[in-house]
Amino acid sequence: MLKGLNPQQIEAVIEEGNVLLTACPGSGKTRALTYKIAYELERLTNSKKIIIAVTFTNRAADEIKKRIRELNADDTNLWAGTIHSFCLEWILRPYMCYLDEIKNGFSISDEYNSENLMSELKKTYGLNFWDSVSTKYLPNGEKEEVVYKELLDEYHETLASKKLIDFDQILHYAHQLILAYPKISEILKNMFHLICVDEYQDTQQLQYAILAKIMKGASGDCKMFFVGDSDQAIYGSLGGVAKELEVINNEFGVVFTGKELSGNYRSNQQIIDYYRNFQTTNIDIKALGTNANDGAIITYNRTVHKDDLTVCISEIIKQKIAEGIPEHEICVLAPTWYLVIP
Repeated sequence: MLKGLNPQQIEAVIEEGNVLLTACPGSGKTRALTYKIAYELERLTNSKKIIIAVTFTNRAADEIKKRIRELNADDTNLWAGTIHSFCLEWILRPYMCYLDEIKNGFSISDEYNSENLMSELKKTYGLNFWDSVSTKYLPNGEKEEVVYKELLDEYHETLASKKLIDFDQILHYAHQLILAYPKISEILKNMFHLICVDEYQDTQQLQYAILAKIMKGASGDCKMFFVGDSDQAIYGSLGGVAKELEVINNEFGVVFTGKELSGNYRSNQQIIDYYRNFQTTNIDIKALGTNANDGAIITYNRTVHKDDLTVCISEIIKQKIAEGIPEHEICVLAPTWYLVIP
């Protein structure tokens, strides 16, 4: 079952307790997560127990299911999906009758509908389309938005009049339910064998709170497997928080064992050594791929003015194309998409 994994991956997979796995870029994080799920599925002794895999996107959930099938593991007792899907399926729909706001039924306002409604309200209130209005809720039940409260109230009133809830309300109402009815947490904790959280560094505070509440259920032996890397936190603007081991231990009320994956199968050692200039974790990353000892030319330009950067990069691209490098083998990376448009 564990054939093809390196020693660090095997160590993470066979760990009996709760795990916080810090995985450097290109380290086979999804591979370790998939094998962990398959390993636990194989060892299930109770046919009623469920293994949960919480992913950031539906595509990631589909990839995990695909890999589990490729391992010939029985995925009958596996559920994989986003945190919003999890809250809908396991908390809101089964227990909606206990919450006044949704007890008479609800539908989901998709991203397109929610954004259109918000855009119309911004026009009405004299805001620009790029002005940020948060629809998120804090764990204490209050709304995150403090400036445009009237606009947000009208936004929620409009949704409610159509029996709609948006993605942030899915999390909010799920949290409200498990806070008001501790029995829900206990039922879920008894039902689940393992909860895996992929890309934990992009998890929002309210999402942590929901999962922590489940783990604090009065009974049950569910365990958790968190995997991610704070250096790959790309959704901070959406509220993602990369928490330290001690903080997670305190919030969840259980002990997590810290593990790491430090082998990189993607890049050569030269690129990894350059990456150390930006690395915030203390993982000693080693290249393990077939290209580990390949050479590269890495330059860091401190002289070009920011206003001349687009011309400088364009000249490099033209030079490389002239040297015979195909366009599809050239990649330009930038912190945000609008910086590469010029």
